[in-house]
Amino acid sequence: MRQLMTSQLGKVSHTFAHMPQDDPQTRRLIHFGRQAARSSFPVLLCGEEGVGKALLSQAIHNESERAAGPYIAVNCELYGDAALAEEFIGGDRTDNENGRLSRLELAHGGTLFLEKIEYLAVELQSALLQVIKQGVITRLDARRLIPIDVKVIATTTADLAMLVEQNRFSRQLYYALHAFEITIPPLRMRRGSIPALVNNKLRSLEKRFSTRLKIDDDALARLVSCAWPGNDFELYSVIENLALSSDNGRIRVSDLPEHLFTEQATDDVSATRLSTSLSFAEVEKEAIINAAQVTGGRIQEMSALLGIGRTTLWRKMKQHGIDAGQFKRRV
Repeated sequence: MRQLMTSQLGKVSHTFAHMPQDDPQTRRLIHFGRQAARSSFPVLLCGEEGVGKALLSQAIHNESERAAGPYIAVNCELYGDAALAEEFIGGDRTDNENGRLSRLELAHGGTLFLEKIEYLAVELQSALLQVIKQGVITRLDARRLIPIDVKVIATTTADLAMLVEQNRFSRQLYYALHAFEITIPPLRMRRGSIPALVNNKLRSLEKRFSTRLKIDDDALARLVSCAWPGNDFELYSVIENLALSSDNGRIRVSDLPEHLFTEQATDDVSATRLSTSLSFAEVEKEAIINAAQVTGGRIQEMSALLGIGRTTLWRKMKQHGIDAGQFKRRV
């Protein structure tokens, strides 16, 4: 039988600590993500392609009491055909004796991550609802009920409520998943997080390539000004390509792909304003202030959050007239 899903057993690496917390929208995601981790309810993650739904799912798993358990990721687009139900819920030839377990059984004691839940076949939607409501699955041979203890985290880019009205998605399953819904805004609405995302990615690439990497301020300003229709995934891809092709580890504005010079932000912030050096200074200042608010003005934590050294942080704080002391929390 074809193995059509991506599955991961055991630990996954992403945590809330990897998410830049200098942006109000991202801090909101972390807050709700931690609530989801403490809850036993299923979680529905909504948002455009590339916003990081899978990474948020990993962070929720690692924050939960199931962190030591398995994490099974299933691409539901590959399960649109009900003929593949045996692999998903199990049948005659899928049992412990021959070592063939269904995806649901593999997730027992951990997290079942269902990507693009809108594509899951109707027959399998019923099986998933049985797991959520009753904690069991019925094999295709209908002779055995198998106890299943999993936390379900699903993602969608679709309007599930509309699919329900069109009889293309189970109303009962929608209500079950809708109990704890988190919407991840597109990157163009999380603009304040872009400098930290870029710096975090560069630090990660430095470890991989064993070399120092740096991006010029005007190049970073251009990245902040872009619309990023592919969201975080597109940003990371651009940074990785730039790192590979950069001269002596320095990324200049002249190194940026041509489309970034025409692809400007289209939300409520003026693209012209964002493309100036002043707009970058404002974004940078806001990022430092947000980091100070999150950390209570602790320089070491601010430095780690922003992905820059403490000396650089002190210099930038002086440039922007920011006093970390005013953010210290009173006890």
